[in-house]
Order: sequence, then C-alpha cells, then structure tokens
Amino acid sequence: MEKSPLANILERWLPGIRWWPHKYRTKVVIKTMKEVEGFLFTIITDGSNNYFLPLYTSSIDNTLLPSNRKIYLDNKVLYEAEFSPNYLKVISMIDFIDKKIYESSPRYSSIARAEPLTLETSNVVALHSNSFKLIVKGYRRLYKVNIEAVILDGLASRRFNYIPEIYMMFEWHGNPIGVVMSYLKGVDGGYPFYSALKEFLKGNNIAYRLGLAGLLGWEIAELHKTLSSIDTPFFKPEEISVNDLERWCKRIEKYHAEALNALDKLMGLTKYKWIEYYRDIADKHLSILVEKAIDLLKAYNGLKKIRIHQDLHLSQLIYVKNRGFYFIDFEGEPARSDEERLEKDPCLRDLATIIRSFQYLSFSTLMKIKGIKHPHKLADKVIKNGDPSFSWRRRHISSILASYLSGIARSSTMILGLEPTLLIPSAPKLLTPWVIEKGLYELYYEALYRPDNIPIPLTGLLEMKTFLKV
Repeated sequence: MEKSPLANILERWLPGIRWWPHKYRTKVVIKTMKEVEGFLFTIITDGSNNYFLPLYTSSIDNTLLPSNRKIYLDNKVLYEAEFSPNYLKVISMIDFIDKKIYESSPRYSSIARAEPLTLETSNVVALHSNSFKLIVKGYRRLYKVNIEAVILDGLASRRFNYIPEIYMMFEWHGNPIGVVMSYLKGVDGGYPFYSALKEFLKGNNIAYRLGLAGLLGWEIAELHKTLSSIDTPFFKPEEISVNDLERWCKRIEKYHAEALNALDKLMGLTKYKWIEYYRDIADKHLSILVEKAIDLLKAYNGLKKIRIHQDLHLSQLIYVKNRGFYFIDFEGEPARSDEERLEKDPCLRDLATIIRSFQYLSFSTLMKIKGIKHPHKLADKVIKNGDPSFSWRRRHISSILASYLSGIARSSTMILGLEPTLLIPSAPKLLTPWVIEKGLYELYYEALYRPDNIPIPLTGLLEMKTFLKV
C-alpha cells in the first residue's frame, strides 16, 4: 500500500461525494493504481471496504462538472473518468480490464460528449453521446457479490426485454466496475399514473390507466419468471424455512421499534413539535399491525423464496410510450446490510413495494392539487376525512395484482410454491405482511432521514389497519 499526495487530497474531497459513505474525513489508502493515456485506474480503501475510483487527468478545466466533483493537483484537474468522452475508448482496449460483450454498440471512439445523468446516486451514472446516447454506470464500492451486475448479466444473457439493452460489462481483479447500456428516452414510471390521478382528483371520474397497470403487473411476472429460471444457486428458488420466518419477524419488530425510537428523539426538537400527534397515533395503532403481519407470515412456511428486485417502486421504472416499463437499479434495499441484500424473498414482496409506492404517489399528488406544502397538514385531513384517491388507487393496484397472478399462474409452483388454483384465494393474506413490513420500514427511514415525510407511511399504515379491520 502507498500513501501519496493524491490520497491526502482524496481524504478531503470524498466526504462531499454522494457515493462515499463517510461524511467526515476518513483515512484513505491507495491499494492499486495504473495509468493509461491520462486515466488513473485506482482502487482505494477506507480500511474496511474497497472502492474503484477511476480518474481522468487533464491540463484544461473545461468540464461541465460542479467544482466539488473536481480535484486540483500539480496544475492539473482530475475528475471521475466516466465523465470523460474518451473513457470507453480507452477502457475497451486495456488488457488488464476484463470485458464481456453482449450486443454490438456504436463505436466508443466516436463519443463526443460525456456528462453526468445525475450526481445524486450511490454509483456514478454518465450519459455519453454523439448521434447516439449510451449510459455508462460505474460501480464504486467493490462488494463480495455485486448484486446488480449478476442480475443484469443473467437477464441480458436471456434477452429479457424490460431492462435497458446491455452492451458491455467490465471487471478488474474479478470485481464488476462498470456497465454500458442503452439510453431510454422515457419518463419516471410513476408519471403516467400521476397524470391520470391528477385528472381524477380534478373531477374526471374516468381518468384511469388500468391497462397500463395491468401491463406493469404482467412485466413484474415476466421478471420473476425469468430470474427464477436461471439455473445457478444465486437465482434458483428455495424453500422457505423456519429460520427465514424468524428472521422476517425480527425485521418487522426491528423496524417498528426503531421507528418509534426515532420519533421519540425528534419530539424534543422545536421544529418537529407536530410529531407528537403522530407519535401518539403510532403508539396506539402500529403494535396490532406488527402482530398481524407476524401471524400472517406463518402461511409462508414451506413455500418458495426467489431472487426479486427487492427495492421495486415506481421511480425504479422508466416508462417508454408504446413500449412499456423498463426495470432499472437492481442494487437492493438500501437500508439492508450487505448480507441481507443477498437474501431471497417471497415474490409478493415486490408487489407490496409497488403498492406502497402508489400511496406515496397519491399523497404527493394530493399535496400538489390542494396546494399543501407540509405533509403533516394533509395527513391530518386524510386521517379525519379519508383519502379521496383511495378508490382510484385500489382499482389500479387490483389491476396490477390480477395481471401478475395471471402471469405467474403456470409457474406458481416454482415461483411461490403454490398450486395455480390456490393463487387467487391465498394472495391477499400472503401479500399483507409485506405491505405492513414495507410501511414500517418507510416510517423508520423517514424518521431518520426525512422527518417531514413521516405522515406519509403512517397514514398508509392506518389505511391498512382500517382495511384489515383490526
């Protein structure tokens, strides 16, 4: 290992970068560095984990990157290599980088422009373009198993239609460090539903996208069938054990307890005096939901768990008109540990996270329609008077679920461990504990990171309690 001026600079620079997990100065050691045509291919460590950090060295500061994404050293400017238009040209020629080619793609040497698609992600995502557009995603943290890389490889190898087209993946020292894929000209997966709901709330009682909801359910079924058909231990469906059930029950109890603790800490802050009202609601109503979820999980004993998306919500989808929805970001539930993200789950958990996503969508749409800026002010009205979007949302969720169950029917024994004839009567009870689990997780997450949003999952959990009549 080597300590260098660059390592010292990185210690000051990295805390301001979204993908770096430490927000204060942490010791950085450069473990490996190779220089090729102005590119520094570097692996660094914080003492616990390794990270791939490719840098491009230039004598001219002419990028469109903000200043906090640049490093100034010895009269040169360094920035993350994915934002250089020459990156793919160079990396595709380097012999120490392993490449896997899936589809022919535009010539990397002809790329004229590279820019960030966003700077607010846990990995680097760049848009490369000329007369064509490509997405270059650079993986920073070097995991023991890069879940997304394995899933994308499996889906691309089976020509699954509902992910971006994968052109190339590359590895260094056996670790996935990047993927090149097609750029999809579409919109956030929630946008067509948001547009319809907005019209519904304005009084247009026929503003539904039920066919689109059915298409989404069918595509989720196709995703699960494809993942379950890949004959490797990483993908192969497994029987749910008593240990699985115990672990899931503990997870639900953990989210509940930690959400309440986080709410308690917030109540002492003047800014969040309003939280006391919602803390009382949580105290009165959530325990019965936890008990209900734990009781319903017993029905999973002996059924199947599979490899799922795990963090499936509407913003993890891109909708392309006349083509459908495309799944993106297979990195797993962000609040789970590395080991937990490798775990398999019942297929219906992906449906539960979509259901919860629709409640977030309807809540934010209501806020915009009513001109309400603070979620707790809308939540108070919803709790007292009901949610005017409920019937609209329920019809779309029913369409998704019906289409999904129809889509997996012939494979239900492999995917869920149920005979096709038992799917429809069993689905509501099997789905419910995961809707509760996701709602509790969201409450815990919002209390930690976005306290203003606490009322959103809490009203969703109250809605579930009313629906279950408990």
